[in-house]
Amino acid sequence: MSDTPSQSSERVALAGALRDACVERLRQDYEEAAIQGLCGEGALEYALDRLRHLPATELLTAARTDQLTPFDNEQGSES
Repeated sequence: MSDTPSQSSERVALAGALRDACVERLRQDYEEAAIQGLCGEGALEYALDRLRHLPATELLTAARTDQLTPFDNEQGSES
C-alpha cells in the first residue's frame, strides 16, 4: 500500500516537526543542566537521558503544536 502525495508530505512534515521538537528539548535540557553546574559532557548526558524518558505522546503533541510542556523526569510522565 502506497501513500498518496498528500499523505507523504504530511508524514515528512510530521517527521520534521518531531526532529525540531527533539532538538529543542535537548537544547533546553542541556542549558538547564549547564546552569545547574554540570560540565559539557554531563549536561549532554542529562539532556539525552531526559529525551529518552520523554513520553512519546508528549513529543507528538509538541511536534503538532510547536510547543514543549515542562517535563519532570523525577515525577514520571505527565497527563
